[in-house]
Amino acid sequence: MKKASAIAAILLTVIMISSACSGSAKIKSGTYVSAGTENSLSAGVVLENKNEFILYVDIFSYCPVGTYTVDGNTLTLSAADDEVYIFTIKGKELIFESGEWLEKSIDKGAVFKLENE
Repeated sequence: MKKASAIAAILLTVIMISSACSGSAKIKSGTYVSAGTENSLSAGVVLENKNEFILYVDIFSYCPVGTYTVDGNTLTLSAADDEVYIFTIKGKELIFESGEWLEKSIDKGAVFKLENE
């Protein structure tokens, strides 16, 4: 019985340590905006508290919506019809990495900054 209790305590400790060391970046909800450049339009990502997002580009009426996840420093936006947009989280900035629809308007590496910070 003592052996089972000791094993349970060790397993619980290991689980708690692994959870604390997971290293996922924290991300604030809010609006992240990318300024347009000569080759790129301005765009924004609105992250809501319920892990939902809205993605927009200034001149388009189409705005993908869906849910987002954070794994390490990677933000993944998943919209309808298997649309996926990938960003790297760097402090209070999002760096655009990939996403077919957005790549038509925004350069890879575009920086999205959290508004009102």
